Amino acid sequence: MERADVIVVSIYVNPTQFAANEDFGTYPRDTEGDMSKLRGLGVHAVFQPEGLYVDWRKNAEGAGVGVGAGEGAGGAGTGAG
Repeated sequence: MERADVIVVSIYVNPTQFAANEDFGTYPRDTEGDMSKLRGLGVHAVFQPEGLYVDWRKNAEGAGVGVGAGEGAGGAGTGAG
């Protein structure tokens, strides 16, 4: 904490790291306990997203999601700025 003015922590349980026979739904999560510990450490902000990854194979049809979805919309590699 001595080397930063602001401390941000990310908490994310990645569902893609669970095999089909592992139960992501019952993986232990203690949001209140985590937040309490982080407050005690002086953390300024916590990024705790519900989900970060889109499985384009399941969502591509009709959703505008898939390989190259960012092209033409100011996404990376389009030269838009």
